[in-house]
Amino acid sequence: DNSMSDITLPGYFKELAGITIEEFDSLSGAAVDIELPFGKGTASIWADIINSENTEVLARYASEYYSGKPAITVNNFGLGHCYYVGCDLDEVSTVCLLELIATRAGVSPALKQMPAEVEAVRKIADDGSEFLVILNHGNKDVVLDLNDYHDCIAEKDLGQCITLKPYESKILSQSLN
Repeated sequence: DNSMSDITLPGYFKELAGITIEEFDSLSGAAVDIELPFGKGTASIWADIINSENTEVLARYASEYYSGKPAITVNNFGLGHCYYVGCDLDEVSTVCLLELIATRAGVSPALKQMPAEVEAVRKIADDGSEFLVILNHGNKDVVLDLNDYHDCIAEKDLGQCITLKPYESKILSQSLN
């Protein structure tokens, strides 16, 4: 509803994030360096100046006025964690950050080394049987190296490699052979 609040940012999320935002800045395309656990990154749209209150500082700004100030924090809250990203990260750094968060949370991909356009989701039924749902989001055929899977829709065992046509999906289970 575009209404304003006089609550210090991040507003109602202050307790969850464990931080306050002292100031925020529009970078107007000027790059600011960021030191991350996995290397260097940049922000070029906005930068929050974070006051970290008992949180883990995961990344810090490494240039300009912001140098040394927290850019990304992690707060333990309840049984989980709240990650606050106080800037726009470049694409490579964003992917690396999400991989780091997933690793810390014990989340692993359903299938390793999938092409970027293929989504794979593992589902476990009430009886404990596992299914793999794969979807090609791309507009080209994709060949996948999958051993010992059964196509649940076509009701047939698949060979070493399968081809997913553009936008095709399959529901697979472990082959009974």
